[in-house]
Amino acid sequence: MSLKQNIIFLTGIIISQFAGATPPVEVIGSCKNSQAVNSSVTMTKLTSPAGLGDDETDCLDHYESTVGGFNYGAIMCNDESYIIVKGTRIKLNTAVNHSINPSIKPGADIAAVSDWRKVEFNSISYLCVSVPLSMSGDGADVSQYYIVENAYNSSTPIVYYYFLNKDLMPLTSTD
Repeated sequence: MSLKQNIIFLTGIIISQFAGATPPVEVIGSCKNSQAVNSSVTMTKLTSPAGLGDDETDCLDHYESTVGGFNYGAIMCNDESYIIVKGTRIKLNTAVNHSINPSIKPGADIAAVSDWRKVEFNSISYLCVSVPLSMSGDGADVSQYYIVENAYNSSTPIVYYYFLNKDLMPLTSTD
């Protein structure tokens, strides 16, 4: 192979590694619509995690359940919000941000009224959490989404954040 062919080959490998680095559009669309976008997607509504209250020092709003061996939930500790997946706490502000609005970022706590679903596509299962943007006012009717890849297998979970509402614009920027 020539040097040019090697460079093209290596570039293709690097790009392919990042091209598949987000959940498929079928998973994102199903999570957003709270229903399967087509027959290749299966969705299962999960029971909302049980409220454990303020059972830990410096922590609030602890919700956690184990159903069929799958442990999931949310908690806020020391002013940091976490999603709980397979018994592991993952900071929400570390989620891979795919918000279409740069002023709306991951990290807000997962409310008790959030919708939890298992989304299966191409034999891979994802956890989808639909969270209201706020608990009252206009934001209560607007959702933001956390999708967890590797939630149901032995690999390290990856949390993705999506805010997809094009109509909501902030009055000021938080940047």
